[in-house]
Amino acid sequence: MSRRAASAKTFLVESNNACLVTVANAINDLFSEFLLVPSFKCLFSCNVSGKAVLNQKSELQRALQKQREVQSRKEVEKERLSTRSALEITLEKRAQRLEEVFIQFRFLKMALFFLYERMKFLSWFGLSFERTK
Repeated sequence: MSRRAASAKTFLVESNNACLVTVANAINDLFSEFLLVPSFKCLFSCNVSGKAVLNQKSELQRALQKQREVQSRKEVEKERLSTRSALEITLEKRAQRLEEVFIQFRFLKMALFFLYERMKFLSWFGLSFERTK
């Protein structure tokens, strides 16, 4: 069996008709030449490394793969959380508090900005900004 016949993308024709065999051989030769040119590999849904670039998985396979990835991430996170030292726990709590303070700071900054813009807007009309009781 030739190298081309062993390939997965060949057209095998077992026939006594010489025309069919000749056409199949011509197609196989053309295909093997296309595989040598990197820019034509996308025509055959393969990238340079030979992996399929088209999403040929079924929806169920994609869902199962995503579920496995999420499960493995959860297991890694659970393992990481179970092996933390006291210092790591303290640092994480401190980082969480800093993040909360930063969020509050951003909120206050935004509130002050809108208050300033409102004062500028009212000043255009000769109005002053007064607190109502």
